[in-house]
Amino acid sequence: MRKHYLGALVIVSIFIVMVGCKWIDDTHSDKGGQPKFVEYDTAPSPVGDYAALYGKLEYPEPARKAGIEGTVMVQTIISTDGRAGGSTILEGVAEGGLNEAAVTAIEGIPWNPAMRDGEPVEVWITIPVKFHLQEKDMQGTMEKKE
Repeated sequence: MRKHYLGALVIVSIFIVMVGCKWIDDTHSDKGGQPKFVEYDTAPSPVGDYAALYGKLEYPEPARKAGIEGTVMVQTIISTDGRAGGSTILEGVAEGGLNEAAVTAIEGIPWNPAMRDGEPVEVWITIPVKFHLQEKDMQGTMEKKE
């Protein structure tokens, strides 16, 4: 069972926006080094909806204690078999481990692949993950004693 900060009342809002979907071939990019665009009928999504991603996301303790908040923009590949990988941070938060926490959550859950003409296709997606603390959380007044 994963460790959660149940008593901390940490509010972690995940706003998922499919900013772009890109084709993955043997080179994973075009001649300019950019991922190739591919059309799809159905966008990739986490198995269990975005609540599954929220459930996997853990607010890093150093960031919580320091009151560090921010949005991490993660670009990742969703494979035809529903695995996320090859993640890179497009925009991140320099301190506190938020970048790593976002990637761990995204790559730690299964995904429904994008579909085109009834067949799964590999795509790049960009996922903004927003980390937000309530004032009580930063002060540590709501910590659960176990």
